[in-house]
Amino acid sequence: MDPNQIISSGIDVYNSLPLSTQEAMLNPAAKTLGEALDGATTVICSPLIMLGTVSKALLKKFSTEIDNKINEIPSENRDISKLGLVIKAMEESRYQLNEDDIRKMYVNLIASTVDN
Repeated sequence: MDPNQIISSGIDVYNSLPLSTQEAMLNPAAKTLGEALDGATTVICSPLIMLGTVSKALLKKFSTEIDNKINEIPSENRDISKLGLVIKAMEESRYQLNEDDIRKMYVNLIASTVDN
């Protein structure tokens, strides 16, 4: 059987499910992804917080912006296979969290990496 037919059949079955069932299937993965990104942000940026280079408020704002941007992505389009790239982007962003434009660019980069 053609792999595209299998995928198409799976999508048809998924789309035929009630919305509440679709949400029940995808919400655990979305919640886990959000918690992982929040934890990664905190771990990556915590040395800077201790040095006073980045304030906790900026870190929280960054984390919230990432959360909000990822929540705009439909659950079925979220892909955590590139989590390493997300962490790399977070590491690179930690020195520019106080620059609004640059922070927003990193937020968009991280969200687009999670969007398949």
